[in-house]
Amino acid sequence: MELLRTVADDIDMLDDLLPKSRGAKEVKILSLGNLLCRKMNGAHVICCKSAKDRTSMSTTWHNAM
Repeated sequence: MELLRTVADDIDMLDDLLPKSRGAKEVKILSLGNLLCRKMNGAHVICCKSAKDRTSMSTTWHNAM
């Protein structure tokens, strides 16, 4: 039951971040999304138009975790 509460809290935080990030680079979306996927035993994929910056930064961050 505790896991469901924390997942619901994370979804609420993510839901609050999305409207604020229009046109801006909000790094918290990547980290919160990653942690949320881990809690639910899921997988995540990050893609960007050039397949350089965000993908490589996310891979570096993920490996550091």
